[in-house]
Amino acid sequence: GGHGGALNRLLAAKRYEEADRFARFLQERFDGRLYLEIERTFLPWEISVNSRLLEISSRLGVPAVAGGPIQHVAPEDFVAQDALLCAETLCTVEELVGRKPQRPDGAPSVPIRSLNAERYFRTGDAWRALFADAPELLEQTLEVAERCAESPLPPRPGFPRFCEEPEALLREVVFRGARERYGEIPFEVKSRLNLELSTICHLGFASHFLAFWEACNWARSEGILFSARGSAVDSAVAWCLGISRIDAARHNLHFDRFLPPDGSKRPDIDVDFEAARREDVRQFFARRYGKEHTATVGAYATWQGRGIVREIGKALMIPQPALDCLAKRLHGSVTGARLRSAFQARPELRDSGIPVERFELLFEIASTLDGLPRHLGAHSSGVVLSDVPVCDVVPVLDSAREDVPILQWDKYSAKHFFDKLDVLCLRGHDVLKGTQVRVRESAPEFSVLDLTMEEDSVWEPFRKGELIGVPQSASPAMRQAHVRLGTSNLHEASLIQAGIRPGVGGAVKLNALIRRKRGLEPCRFDHPLLETILGSTYGVVVFQEQVDQLLETFCGYTPGEAEEIRDELQRRRAEEWDEAMRTEVLSRAIQNGF
Repeated sequence: GGHGGALNRLLAAKRYEEADRFARFLQERFDGRLYLEIERTFLPWEISVNSRLLEISSRLGVPAVAGGPIQHVAPEDFVAQDALLCAETLCTVEELVGRKPQRPDGAPSVPIRSLNAERYFRTGDAWRALFADAPELLEQTLEVAERCAESPLPPRPGFPRFCEEPEALLREVVFRGARERYGEIPFEVKSRLNLELSTICHLGFASHFLAFWEACNWARSEGILFSARGSAVDSAVAWCLGISRIDAARHNLHFDRFLPPDGSKRPDIDVDFEAARREDVRQFFARRYGKEHTATVGAYATWQGRGIVREIGKALMIPQPALDCLAKRLHGSVTGARLRSAFQARPELRDSGIPVERFELLFEIASTLDGLPRHLGAHSSGVVLSDVPVCDVVPVLDSAREDVPILQWDKYSAKHFFDKLDVLCLRGHDVLKGTQVRVRESAPEFSVLDLTMEEDSVWEPFRKGELIGVPQSASPAMRQAHVRLGTSNLHEASLIQAGIRPGVGGAVKLNALIRRKRGLEPCRFDHPLLETILGSTYGVVVFQEQVDQLLETFCGYTPGEAEEIRDELQRRRAEEWDEAMRTEVLSRAIQNGF
């Protein structure tokens, strides 16, 4: 229905017989589920079309309902929505129809501009006022709402089952890998593996681990270097499967952060492959599970400062030289909402001589469009696997990558509905691979995977700061920190990496840690449990799992609750931490006797 619908278009063209036949056709196909939409957006042909629709409704016994498209939130947003439509359809504000080619017959047509600002999100009172002469139409609209499902989404699809008995296979493969790594498996390791396997199998994630195990085995057979990152490294099972290169049991890493036993979090397995071969791994998943069951997660590019200036400015008919002059002086960090203020804050704009008053309408529109989705692309690493065809659940888009379509959801939506795998890349692996190739010219049996980190000579360049060319360690801050700490093993190197990595923003008190490690400052603990959790990091919170352990130990939170609070704390930063949550954390610690 609506003025964009086929029936309304026939009536507006005064093809009444065709409209009547089409209405009867719809009634036959959707008997008992057909409604005719009455739209009131004050268009020229509306009175005539709506009267004909009500006549058809009465004659065929098809209920009529109040409705209409919603294209913007409030009437004042119409200008921004109209300018956006102009930019997308390649027309200016003085043209009704853009120059963007129409699609072939049978496909949805390119949208045309609205003639007024009436297609906004009305309140209940506004709807009642609009249809004051026909309240029964609103009542029948509510009838449609009652017949709709509460959620438009189908049930969550499952992860493809790896084999008939994935739990038994996972246990077999894990302990085989443990024997290869340990020889005789220590009791503590065996207990930890049994505990992790119990959690994994109880929550139904055996196939997840086996899927990555198989992909990593394939990558290894192809000579592709890889390593796990993030919370997956906290799993001893991942180590024994050959997914991770870090022995979680030896380093006493916190498995509950990776996979809480209460099932509040799904496994997030991130694996870095060589950048040059990452697409090959993605294609492996498509071949193994079928392209119908595999998709790349979508990523939405959004409207930002430069794009708004160039595209919306063109639609507003601002001369191209003026737009180029402004866009070239805009720093990439300037958002649409900050365009006007940037003229005062940035010297390259303030002293440019650009007449700000010429762009007032553009700046106003930019503040509304800032951050809105612009177009869909492919996420660099996210892949979803489904036991039902992905297109049965959510629309997909053909991709330039062979056999791997794009999910029309971003990563935040995808991870709450699908089980997402992260096929990441690390250019450091490409560096190692290139080094390995060069060394093998004189030592054919050489492998970077055989190098040990136990020899002191490995850490001598760290203590000297000779790290130019070492991935993720070559920055001046990294080199200086390693020299000051006197790095001599993997644990100490991880302290520096965790303290300076992107996203920490100075939260780790690295200077205090270095002074305490070198004996220049005493390291005191107000409670023995603090020493248990923070002793290896000299009383400084360095790792994310330490936050979880503190919340679990002192406040009694479950692993899932602790991880949720930590994630919120990291996202909002301490200065924005909600006072109610702060009070709750402290009160729970007091209730637990601390």
